[in-house]
Amino acid sequence: MVTLPYPLRLTPKHHLSFFTPEESFNILGMLQSPMVLMMGITGLLVLAVPYLMKNMDPETLKEFQDQQQKMTKMQSNMDLSSGLSNLLSGGTASQADADASKASAKGKKQSGKRR
Repeated sequence: MVTLPYPLRLTPKHHLSFFTPEESFNILGMLQSPMVLMMGITGLLVLAVPYLMKNMDPETLKEFQDQQQKMTKMQSNMDLSSGLSNLLSGGTASQADADASKASAKGKKQSGKRR
């Protein structure tokens, strides 16, 4: 059995630095942040869209306004299934679809009353 003197005296081979120096302010690093990039692109779009709308072809402008009206109607209806089908079909829902959705809504209300 080997006995060692107490306390043990150990010497380091080299010095380790556990602390890193604080980084200085870097404006380029801040501009490369994804959040700042998204904010900048959104700001540019807010400024650029009115100019694009002024220079738009009258037919294209009418189509765009029609599409906006369809989206407004869909949001005001709050019926996602028929609103989404209207949006994807590019037209208005047929009367049969509207009657079917009303009938299913009535059936749900009546079944709720029976319970």
